[in-house]
Amino acid sequence: MSGSGKETNIIAGLNTVIDVDLQQTIKRVKNDLLNDNTPFGFDLFKKHSQSLRTLQELIDVAPETGTDEEKVKGERNAVEGLISDVCLPFLRSFAPSYDGRADLFAALLNICDMTLVCLKRSSQEMIVKVLELCLQSLIAYHRECSRHSDSGSDQALDILCALELLCTTLEVPSLPHNNQNDELYHRIFSAALSILSHLEEKTANRLISFVIVRLIQQQTRERNVYLQETWKLVEADVHAHDKGKRKLSTRNLQQHLTMMCSMANFFFPLTSETVSPDVRQCQAFWELVQLGLYHENPAIRKRSAYLLKRIIDTCEKSDVDFNPPDLSSGASSLPYFWWSKKQQERLSKVWEDALLLLETLDEKQTHVIKPILPRMQTLLDASKKENGSVLLHTSWIVTILMRAFSHESVFIVRWASDTVLFMDFTAVPFMEQGQLQFLTQQLLGFLQDLKLYQRPDGSPAGSCTSVGTGLKQFFANVCKSLESKQQKVEFVEHVLSVLVKDNWSSVPLVFITQGVSCISPDAILGQQALITVREIVNISLTSLENIFRGAIECFMTKTVLSLLDKDAVSVDEFMETLAVLERDESLQRGTQLWSTVVSWLLTAATEKDRSTWSWSAMEKTLTAMVDSYLTVSTDATGSPLAETGRVTKIARFVALMSDCEYKMKQNKMDNRGKEDGKPLLTATVLKAVDVVNNINVRVYMPVLKADRAIFLLLSCAKELGKGKNGMQDPSQKELCDLVHGCWNELLTFVEKRTLLGKQESEQDHVDLDLVIFYADAVKTLGELLPVGAGVNGLTKAVDACTKVMDTSSTASPLQQVAALSLLSAVAQVVGTELRREARAHNSVKSEGLQDLSNKLWKLFSTMSLDCDIFTGHTGGSSAHQGRHVCQYMMSLWQCLRVLLTHKPGVREASLVLHAALEAFSVSSGECDMPIMHCLELVMPELLQGVDHHAKVIQVIRIAWGKVYEEIKSWSFWLKMEAYVNMTLQKPLLVLMDEEDVELGVYMNEVLERFFEVGQEKAGMLNLVIARLCQLWAEPEGIALATKMVSTIVDACMFGTVHKKAERLCLDVYMYIETLKENCSVNEILSSSSKNDVYVRLAAINFLSSLKPGVAEHKRLAMAVLEEGWKRYEELYQMSTFRQFTNSLPHLHKHRAVQIFPVLDQFIGKDLCLDFCKQTWDALVLECHPSVRQNLEWLLMRLVHRYPQELLPFLWKCFDQFSDKRNISLISLLHIVTRVGPELPVDLREDFYMEAIPLVMPWTMAHHFNTRLHGQAAIYKLWGQCQEMKLKARQYKVVESCVKFLNENGNSSAVLGKLMGNYFYSHFNFLRDYSMETMFYTLPRLACLCDIEWMHPDLFHQLDASWQINGDSHLMPLYNESKTLAACEPGPWKMKATTESFEDTETTDGDVQKKIIPWRLMTPDSSAEQEYSHRRKGRNQDGLVLVTSLINKIPNLGGLCRTSEIFGVSEFVIGNLSYTDDRMFQTLSVTAEKWIPITEVQFFRLGEFLEEKKRESYTLVGVEQTANSVDLTKYKFPKKTLLVLGNEKEGIPPDILQQLDVCVEIPQQGIIRSLNVHVSGALLVWEYTRQQMENSDAE
Repeated sequence: MSGSGKETNIIAGLNTVIDVDLQQTIKRVKNDLLNDNTPFGFDLFKKHSQSLRTLQELIDVAPETGTDEEKVKGERNAVEGLISDVCLPFLRSFAPSYDGRADLFAALLNICDMTLVCLKRSSQEMIVKVLELCLQSLIAYHRECSRHSDSGSDQALDILCALELLCTTLEVPSLPHNNQNDELYHRIFSAALSILSHLEEKTANRLISFVIVRLIQQQTRERNVYLQETWKLVEADVHAHDKGKRKLSTRNLQQHLTMMCSMANFFFPLTSETVSPDVRQCQAFWELVQLGLYHENPAIRKRSAYLLKRIIDTCEKSDVDFNPPDLSSGASSLPYFWWSKKQQERLSKVWEDALLLLETLDEKQTHVIKPILPRMQTLLDASKKENGSVLLHTSWIVTILMRAFSHESVFIVRWASDTVLFMDFTAVPFMEQGQLQFLTQQLLGFLQDLKLYQRPDGSPAGSCTSVGTGLKQFFANVCKSLESKQQKVEFVEHVLSVLVKDNWSSVPLVFITQGVSCISPDAILGQQALITVREIVNISLTSLENIFRGAIECFMTKTVLSLLDKDAVSVDEFMETLAVLERDESLQRGTQLWSTVVSWLLTAATEKDRSTWSWSAMEKTLTAMVDSYLTVSTDATGSPLAETGRVTKIARFVALMSDCEYKMKQNKMDNRGKEDGKPLLTATVLKAVDVVNNINVRVYMPVLKADRAIFLLLSCAKELGKGKNGMQDPSQKELCDLVHGCWNELLTFVEKRTLLGKQESEQDHVDLDLVIFYADAVKTLGELLPVGAGVNGLTKAVDACTKVMDTSSTASPLQQVAALSLLSAVAQVVGTELRREARAHNSVKSEGLQDLSNKLWKLFSTMSLDCDIFTGHTGGSSAHQGRHVCQYMMSLWQCLRVLLTHKPGVREASLVLHAALEAFSVSSGECDMPIMHCLELVMPELLQGVDHHAKVIQVIRIAWGKVYEEIKSWSFWLKMEAYVNMTLQKPLLVLMDEEDVELGVYMNEVLERFFEVGQEKAGMLNLVIARLCQLWAEPEGIALATKMVSTIVDACMFGTVHKKAERLCLDVYMYIETLKENCSVNEILSSSSKNDVYVRLAAINFLSSLKPGVAEHKRLAMAVLEEGWKRYEELYQMSTFRQFTNSLPHLHKHRAVQIFPVLDQFIGKDLCLDFCKQTWDALVLECHPSVRQNLEWLLMRLVHRYPQELLPFLWKCFDQFSDKRNISLISLLHIVTRVGPELPVDLREDFYMEAIPLVMPWTMAHHFNTRLHGQAAIYKLWGQCQEMKLKARQYKVVESCVKFLNENGNSSAVLGKLMGNYFYSHFNFLRDYSMETMFYTLPRLACLCDIEWMHPDLFHQLDASWQINGDSHLMPLYNESKTLAACEPGPWKMKATTESFEDTETTDGDVQKKIIPWRLMTPDSSAEQEYSHRRKGRNQDGLVLVTSLINKIPNLGGLCRTSEIFGVSEFVIGNLSYTDDRMFQTLSVTAEKWIPITEVQFFRLGEFLEEKKRESYTLVGVEQTANSVDLTKYKFPKKTLLVLGNEKEGIPPDILQQLDVCVEIPQQGIIRSLNVHVSGALLVWEYTRQQMENSDAE
């Protein structure tokens, strides 16, 4: 710029001396260009750039020719010719939109500058010509972006060239006002608006600032027209966004706000002039502002805030009311924004708080935001209708909440959710003012964030989070605030539609559906809502875990029952919804939910004026369902399984109606019985029974009809369930009688369908799915029958299956699969009946059942265990054959399992093992489990010798692979249970301590693998420990447990620190469990199986059941104590594990030492001293208070039990200490002060005579903590002496000390804090000896994480033998005294209480407030660009800060921010790439964008300083030297260069020699150095302060 300025001055000077012929000069330059063979383009420009630049300067400074018209005309023609022949061809040849070279864009700007100086000397016609070319180019670009077939003229310019030319042309004085010129400008304006949405941000901003705004400024007559056209464009986009037709993109939003900000002087003038249109009265404008205020882009938020502040400011200064509301028609008529001079004070306060909240939410520091949050209450109060006045539209509250929900702080997001969820919607008219979309869509979207549901620290496990609690109130409160039924319907349907559309995770869905279920009963849900409910269950819940799915289905069912509109929904549609619920997860007979549905149906049936839901109407509906289902055309084909949902609906309806009927009989309400006297279930199901009884008689009956009848019977049997303990209820008995009546016909039909007929093609027979269906029907319905009732039919079925499976049979493989599947079903029925017969203890046995079972045992004992039937068979696809093989194998091993259960030893175990190995090689999925079940049964026989050990290891290893491959599927738990039962058997486990037996070594590996995988898969180890505890509780189980001591200790110490997501799922499991029968999934499934605490719980429960008087129990207990000490010593010797509270090593140590007090009763007199020494050694090293407490507790109990043996050792321990801090001494003082009162009376006086002189010196110890504990100990000992009236006259000095401690205010206060700690004041090592204290109270009081809190109720749930004062366990379950449990948790040290932010929150007074006045804001990008350009024009003679010696990026980022704030002229850095570093940008907060930065590398610093010295800068260093000047005494020159030293080495000596002066900061502390950022900030501020004082003085 400086060079260009000098050249201009030279040319101007020449023009004053030499009369330059402008026409000839232009002609010569033009001819040079036109005669050059190079075509127009960048290369030609580059070649002639110097002459063009000189010509431009010449034209710009050439004087006007005066009165010589001929010369004026000649010069004008020459200049216009230059435009037409040079400038425009150049512009047509440039394409910067596709060629992004910086040099090309610079050339474009130079040509536009040339055009500008030429247009200033041109005629109006030439200006019009250029404007028309620009217009033509804009239109062509619009048509191109709109993909119009005709893209426009070939003469059109590139869009960037056209825009730059247009900006340049508009700098020329505008054309005179006439219709033609005004039309041209209007067309340009319209074209500019039309292309705006197609441009990139920077280009669009330039178009807005330098074209659109400039046209509005120039065309004063047409200004309102331009403004209306602009607003229509913005309004159309906002309306489309509001109606959901087209989402307003970030680019469009940014452009619209930029336009509104750029045109703010026209739309929102500071004067009282009237503007048309007044966009402040348009709802679309305020919606645009609100969209911007909570947008993620800071620049967009800034523009919206600018508009809002400007409008508020103008309203405050105006004397005119604006848009005052008329609330006669309700709060819905309230405008988005209004102003009244009468309410100005209140309105100003409301908007001040709103702006303060919005701008403060832009901060990242939570401590800055927290004090402002209570001001939301002001806004909520302002939105309430009080005294006929509403100050604020609720959309502004939504705006603030939307901004808060997008904040990066979880605390702020939680605050926003709590604000909405606990809001009083009856007072705040959210729904009345159209916030339905926010409450049902956006809010629920934000509530998908899992962090909102994390349980706060310190809250008990299983408690509901604030969001969960709020959701229970939220939906009910919103519905309560709605006046009309239609509004409630719309709200609930919107909520349900969101649940089915989005991809929901399980945790939010649990709490949201629970919240919906809490809506007060009302008739809201219609047909569409029920369809949505079914979609939620069928779509949204399919991938969730069964416990979550069951809980959600339960809540959805309660919602339907509570909100169903019976006038709008039929019984059939209601049952269609109930049919989608899973029987094994939520709606199961016998649960409280089922009873609730039954009661609901009875209530509906007795309601008056609702004939469609009367009892007779429901009977008719059910009858119609059955009739329709069983009505099949003669030519109908297909599978009954295709209508599973339909038959489930009918069967569930049958079960519900049957229970309703039974309940009416009980309540003597049954006056609606059928005329024939048949119960409803019998009358309904009998139709299916009649079909089954006729299927073998009526030859032409459609097979599909028979299949449907069987399917209905099967579904009814599953819905009604099995009787408890072999006892059937009336409904089950009815169905049993009905099935018995058609049993033989059913079996005959199944035989014909699956076993008989020709086998030319497998298509002649049923497919595999139907085979499985028939087998399931035989098994399920057969198990309903009384013992021996269906034996004849089963015997015939066995005979038919045997014929098909005969080796000489020509049956196809599919028929043999069907035969074996049927045999498996029959075998399972026989097995069930044999068990029921055995439980009945009847002396008379069923001969038929015995004969049938013997026939089966004979058949199964010789049955081949391979799959030879498929060898050589090529029929069917490989996929089908694979399924056939799996089904055959599963049926085969199920048969074998029944045989081995009832006739063990019939099949040789070695053959079963060999067959299992082969079967595992081809099996998969469910068919693996019967193989494992069979191996479980033969395992004891296999281990009678060592011959099969190798194969046992092999089969266990293969089986584990089968289990582990399913670890992420639902079948994992079934397989894992089968695998655990197979491997964890006494014959296998007893080998674990035999190191020379390979199988024993492998079993140790198996258990280690269990614990390893259990850390990853929550709940897996629960199956293992449950099985082991079952084995240990059996006869001779203690001997087995003694061999598994390491496993017992592992279980006692088990548990990991879960990741947040895993911890959250476990917390929700426990929360669901706390709902008990109110959530039916708890009655069907057990969520406790997922809780890892069960492992420790079971192991501790087992140890606590040992008996000290039993020698075998004592051996086990001592072995566990020894192993526990070994594990603990390994942990505390690893010093790296000592420092972190609640780390996994800390928790492991805590769990290990918890074993010791549990088993201390087994420590005899012979071993007490050894244990005492071990415990003392551990106390010397241990640092965690929670661990020390248990060790101290153990020592107290041992000393109390064996005082004669252990007190001498205790006194010797005092000899170890010198006058220094030692926490083991504190433990010794704890023990001494507690043991005395519990000793035998004859030992007490000697005890205190020994203890007092040993403790007394420590009351004067040098270390404060030791001295304080010594004083507390002597205080307690002396008090005990006084209480027991012991003679201790020789210690008069003790009495004086205690008196001093009581009377000295400071001493007594500190001592009182220590004595008030729970371990000092309330803990009693004998009285508080209970499971509650050890595993719940003390961990909680010691501030351990809640996974260590094992509530005593959990022990009681696990083992019913627990009694409060029973003798079944080593200690009581509950504490008799509740004083310890009532104590406050935490250490004794009273740290300075951290001020709670909640306590300091206020709606008044000073807060950290960073609101920028709108006049200082840069509302549009053009202003930002101008500022970015002007920033280099800062005070060029000000402070230069040199940081080239600094290499730590955080310091550089902070210094950059400080320099920008205080207006440093130049920031010198060693490497410009530092500014791109994320840490630099985090600390600089965009300061690098607003300050001139120069790169001066370290090795060039000396040269740079010399250059600055030549520019008259004073070089100042920040360093402590022999001649350094005190900062408070140094006066900074205006031109100062400040050098900061390196963080470690300071300023190097060679640089020091170049400096004019060194300045040091005066210090009063011991440390002799400050952080370089702090030092630099102090120096920069001092320089700024001095310059401000000088400026004020001037």
